[in-house]
Amino acid sequence: MSGDAMENCTIPDLMKWKEETEYSGPVGLVTKVYIKTESLDEFKEFIGKHVEHSRGEPGCIKFMVNGDFASNNIFWVVEEWESPAAVTAHGSTDWFQNNFVTVMPRVTGSESQMGFYLADCLGSDGKEESHCHKKCSKD
Repeated sequence: MSGDAMENCTIPDLMKWKEETEYSGPVGLVTKVYIKTESLDEFKEFIGKHVEHSRGEPGCIKFMVNGDFASNNIFWVVEEWESPAAVTAHGSTDWFQNNFVTVMPRVTGSESQMGFYLADCLGSDGKEESHCHKKCSKD
């Protein structure tokens, strides 16, 4: 991961964390997806179905796909789930395994970037909640 990339973890890192963590609160992912120009129509048709399916899954708080302001070939997928277990369940569904896993590698142009976060970390008073931590603190 380069210093200018938005990515804060890799898929293997995320899988390991989900297996080892005791954290059970809300989590989120933001994924920057690069789509091949010739695959835009296929991606748009697929992602609409994927969003609809994902929003209906247990534990889904938010699932959105946004277009990039500077490129028609970049999309930002924003997901929030009630827990790490809900994300794991999402990735284990037949829909995900039979569709997402086959379509996305075919339509993406280069490596997607992913940011993973613990959701709802700041309380209404602006103070950090007890479940939040700073993995890369400077102290």
